[in-house]
Amino acid sequence: MNTFHFPLSTFHLSIGCGSGLWEIKQMFENPVSNLILLDPNKELLNTEDVYATVQYFSKIYQKELVTSIQILQQKAVNIPLEDKSIDEIWFYNSLHEIDRLEESIQECFRLLKPNGKIIIEEELSHNERKIHEGCLKPLFFEKEIIDLFEKFKLLSNEPKDEKANYLRFEKF
Repeated sequence: MNTFHFPLSTFHLSIGCGSGLWEIKQMFENPVSNLILLDPNKELLNTEDVYATVQYFSKIYQKELVTSIQILQQKAVNIPLEDKSIDEIWFYNSLHEIDRLEESIQECFRLLKPNGKIIIEEELSHNERKIHEGCLKPLFFEKEIIDLFEKFKLLSNEPKDEKANYLRFEKF
């Protein structure tokens, strides 16, 4: 099992995070100074549920969360953050759900610090186009994602397994 350790002084943004459950759990295991949760679905991402999730993991891990969490209930365009303010952007099983994808990637490029990273974990289509079981949206082929991000000068990829791929892009 891989363990990731983030410098505590980093700023992370998770796009299409839903309730933020996975991201909050990650912050108990590998905290950063600031985590921004972004999702347009206000029923999924809201202050009360994020607070309850933090309390739940505080009991499980028997410690307080040291990461500051900010909630943005919006799409991934015109994000009210400063240019070059984010160290890492995450898309966990959400890229296929992003509307205005090219604009969103351009926004990611604007937000990333030099040498900042975009981490994507996404179920992929392989020989033929697949549909995501949960949202019924089409899934990307790996090459489509790589081509799209390389168009914005974000480079690199690392396959993870047969069903889902872990792709890492870096801003140079």
